Amino acid sequence: MVIRAGEPWGEPGRPPGSIPVAADEAALGDLWVGGVREAVLESGTLRSSTGTATTDLRLRAEVDAILVELRGPQGRSVVPVFGTMVIGTGPFGTRIAAIVTNSGFWRTRRVVPAAHPNDGTLDVLEVAPGMVLAQRYLAWRRSVRFDHLPHPDLVVRRGTEWTWTGSPCTAWVDGRRVGRVAHVGCSVRADAMRVWL
Repeated sequence: MVIRAGEPWGEPGRPPGSIPVAADEAALGDLWVGGVREAVLESGTLRSSTGTATTDLRLRAEVDAILVELRGPQGRSVVPVFGTMVIGTGPFGTRIAAIVTNSGFWRTRRVVPAAHPNDGTLDVLEVAPGMVLAQRYLAWRRSVRFDHLPHPDLVVRRGTEWTWTGSPCTAWVDGRRVGRVAHVGCSVRADAMRVWL
């Protein structure tokens, strides 16, 4: 069940040894595509978003997936995102168009502080095409303290669906390069998987 404000999320416990283990969110997505609906997650932004440490005692929680339709020169594909998808390249570099996130994190930065991995929404940080490199760099530095927002060239959108169309650029899903895209369509699949964080 999707979490509501003020409600506890997940329960501590020890995962049974028979549950598959995913090294990161990309591997978690591979398991999900293969039909697995419960797994242990070893690392990634979902673990960062919960602040869980690597111990025998873990947080068992339902997490949402973002189903992403990618269209570009290579054709069409649909992939799940459990952590973060980046459209463009570089840390707030000149070609970042948007960051779509379930966890709120990109790399080590919490770029969308209000995001939660089981709130039934996807969170998007849109970067204005005209945002100059100096401002992108400053926003990246300020994101350590979560004070990069508000900014006139950064817009946060929340919802159950989101689309982007633009000039072909590289997209990354949970740290894995998926190719060049010109169109991205996202939708939330609430409670997609039970994950031991």
